[in-house]
Amino acid sequence: MTKGFPRRLATVVILMGALMGTAGCSSSRKTQPEHSATEQLLVTNAVDKAVRQLRLPLPDGEKVYLRTDGIEGEYAAYAKAAIREEVVKQGAHLTAERADAGTIIDVRSGALSIDEHETLVGMQSFEVPIPLAGNIETPEIALYKRAERRGVAKVAATAYSADEGAHIASTGQKYGFAQKRAWTMLIFFSWQEDDLIPDHLEPSKDSIELPE
Repeated sequence: MTKGFPRRLATVVILMGALMGTAGCSSSRKTQPEHSATEQLLVTNAVDKAVRQLRLPLPDGEKVYLRTDGIEGEYAAYAKAAIREEVVKQGAHLTAERADAGTIIDVRSGALSIDEHETLVGMQSFEVPIPLAGNIETPEIALYKRAERRGVAKVAATAYSADEGAHIASTGQKYGFAQKRAWTMLIFFSWQEDDLIPDHLEPSKDSIELPE
């Protein structure tokens, strides 16, 4: 037996072990958009909940000029549209020009984003260098894992008269939250909950065309 044989045997054993450990976790991935549908739902659902709290005591039919310069970020367009809808639903008539309005509503946002938190009891996945084969990522071993993603929206609105600039009313800061939580126990048992899609609209595997 040559001196190099034990080293080559050890390399083969490590490679086989790594491949066996990752065989059950292999998956294929197609090109994805920058943000997943879950991320978008987390933020937009939070926006909806916050905007529904923007109540201002305006006379029915009041001509309103809506200022939304204080809303910025990736989800600003959705937030602005949701606010316009809420103001109209409360009986206001939106004007395209400030000069045509009797009331100005100034809206601002303080947050339109996602927070993430994860607790893991076990071992995180990590890369194992394999000679002549590159790096192989080991599977995560979760004896207990809790992962939470939360969409957060913070908005506020102030109404003042168009002619004198006198304060009429303010909503104060309004918050909206949406969340998705997932748990794993003893590696194999997992479940999740969220408030993103109404139960009667949840997609099922029967509605997904699976490849043959």
